[in-house]
Amino acid sequence: MKTLFDPTVQMEVSCHAPDEYQERALGWDIDHLQIASGSYRASMDLTHTQNIQLSKVTHHIGIHERGAIPRGTYGISFPFVLGTTPLYYRGKRLEKNECLTLLPGEEFETICHGVVNYVTVIVDADVLDKESGLLTGRSFSSQIKSQLLCIDEQNQRQLVHTISMLMDD
Repeated sequence: MKTLFDPTVQMEVSCHAPDEYQERALGWDIDHLQIASGSYRASMDLTHTQNIQLSKVTHHIGIHERGAIPRGTYGISFPFVLGTTPLYYRGKRLEKNECLTLLPGEEFETICHGVVNYVTVIVDADVLDKESGLLTGRSFSSQIKSQLLCIDEQNQRQLVHTISMLMDD
């Protein structure tokens, strides 16, 4: 099996400029545009294993992001705390049960205002399709509509809890 990420790397990053964040967000191709006045700050807790990358991210000021995830992977992003600062994707405010979900090579464009906290999971596409097939009988990609995946609030909270426990080990 191919290895997408360096095995078992953990790090914490604090940034004071969008370009600095871009340099630290491994494997991502991201352009940032600050959309609110004030001092830019971002922090990221990042954990790599062979085929998955987990990150908890906080942006402390409104930003506009455009970019793409690494080829051969799926990307899933959802709020770390539900009901806080909304995220806008393609001009539409994401509902609480909607997660931004990208297929291999797809581009994204998001806008947020104020402080936003979110979790991002980047997973090897082959691994996730295999696991999804075992769990649901369907490929993961077949469950994505317009780059969004619906996960109810309870399951999102469980995912955040599980990811936090994995990253804290």
